[in-house]
Amino acid sequence: LTPLWLQSYMGYTATWSGFVTAATGVLAVVMAPVAAMLSQKIDPRKLVFIGVLWLGIMTYVRSFASTDMTAWDIAWPMLLQGVGLPLFFVPLTSLALASVDDEETASAAGIMNFLRTFSGAIATSVVTTLWDNSTTAFRYDLVERAQNPLHIASLMGDMSATGEKMATYTLDFLIQTQAVMLSTNHVMLMVAFTFAFAATSIWLAPKPTKQVDTSAVH
Repeated sequence: LTPLWLQSYMGYTATWSGFVTAATGVLAVVMAPVAAMLSQKIDPRKLVFIGVLWLGIMTYVRSFASTDMTAWDIAWPMLLQGVGLPLFFVPLTSLALASVDDEETASAAGIMNFLRTFSGAIATSVVTTLWDNSTTAFRYDLVERAQNPLHIASLMGDMSATGEKMATYTLDFLIQTQAVMLSTNHVMLMVAFTFAFAATSIWLAPKPTKQVDTSAVH
């Protein structure tokens, strides 16, 4: 959602939107070998729990965004969020592959990648639909609040017909922008609680009985 929001409503170009969202990968690259090393020494379930819970915490922080934020205000939570990604992906791979026989490792890795991609596609569709529906709901609420004639008159001032039309378009854009902002925060909050639930569900997985080499995981 972040690139769509930045480019459509915050005035960012595709390049600057990419720079901001790329912050997630900076610390993720740094933490990847650390996570691989820790997964050999610590119960992977603990690392997955910490990683997913950290993603939830940073997503919760991102649920208080506003249209007045600078690029750095948007980027720093995403930068810190990158710390949790390797703590989630690398140990989870170790945990999954440790549950199958050695000759089944290649098939298990393929199935896991397929399910990850498939689930990601479904989640993208669900979240995008939720974002659109929430935007519509928030827009209706904001329009209702903006129907005070005196308030609208104070915003428009003494204008000609052309000026009034431009002011109406401007007001409509402002309402839409704020509706999208509220919807984005709403979705981020829901995702944060989903992360928290997912973090606790990892304890349903059995403790691995063998070590799996994750040094080549990327």
